[in-house]
Amino acid sequence: MPAQTYEKCHKKTVHHEMKKFKKGTLKERNQNVVKRPAEAIAISLSVADQKCAPLLTEDDVKELETKFNKFAHSHTNKTIKTDADITLTNIKNAEKIVKYYLNEKKNANKAKHFANTLYKRVNSASKLHKLPNRIVKETVNVQKLFNKEV
Repeated sequence: MPAQTYEKCHKKTVHHEMKKFKKGTLKERNQNVVKRPAEAIAISLSVADQKCAPLLTEDDVKELETKFNKFAHSHTNKTIKTDADITLTNIKNAEKIVKYYLNEKKNANKAKHFANTLYKRVNSASKLHKLPNRIVKETVNVQKLFNKEV
């Protein structure tokens, strides 16, 4: 029986959590039933990230790196007028990459590169536009994660 991949695990977990939402049994941390679909999606993605993180392979990380690099260097394009492309997903992808490279001291230099690139990207965007507090807070958490581990 082949091992389950990160992508399949993620998809299966999100599907399972959304089924709970549709049945009315998906709960928040405070045990209240989730009523908003957007909130259910956020919870489902968070649960899937936590559950499936150990299944990340080198290929999965390379794919995340490609997405992250596209995001990180998009600000060099002069036609971009807003920083709407700075989403929580971009930040979370960077966090996954940093955690992967810090895990068992695989490659601290690569982890540092991604943490610093993320910080610079968000910092330059925040000078031009007001970013949501959650984006800034998560970026600082990635920096702290790197600084704590190294």
